[in-house]
Amino acid sequence: LQASLFPALRARHFLPIYVRLGLRPDAPGIPDQLRQCVCDAVKEGASGATLPADSEGVWEYLHRTDVELWDSRNYLLTPILVIDQFEELFTVGQQVPTLVRDFRHDFGDLVENRIPPSVMSRLEHDENTSTAFALRSRSYKLLISLREDFLPDLEDWQQLIPMLGRS
Repeated sequence: LQASLFPALRARHFLPIYVRLGLRPDAPGIPDQLRQCVCDAVKEGASGATLPADSEGVWEYLHRTDVELWDSRNYLLTPILVIDQFEELFTVGQQVPTLVRDFRHDFGDLVENRIPPSVMSRLEHDENTSTAFALRSRSYKLLISLREDFLPDLEDWQQLIPMLGRS
């Protein structure tokens, strides 16, 4: 996937963020895996940019008003999360149902551009927090790859993530 798609994305001023989820009981939590993938891609393609904090989720990072990602030729980059072999959530993920359930909610927040509950709580208790985030914008893209025979499994997620049915 990377070898064929990523050069074309980079040529169009996207910052591809390759994600292959580790779905083992001993794997780090998926939010940590996603944050690490973002860090790796930013270090490689937008060096010098602010990296996500250890306590920061990917939604928070991608909505921060103080983060801009520029490439070495001074083009503003649009991050694109490329989640490869998404069907593994439905196969290998059966061994770690809690990880998959939590990811489903985090992924839904990214796809639907919903404010995560942890961020919403901070917004309700600290009015300064609202200026730290571009709440209405979504300056990133998502691309998932999965085998066609797993589309029915993906359709089961549409109740929580309606946009999956439109894309």
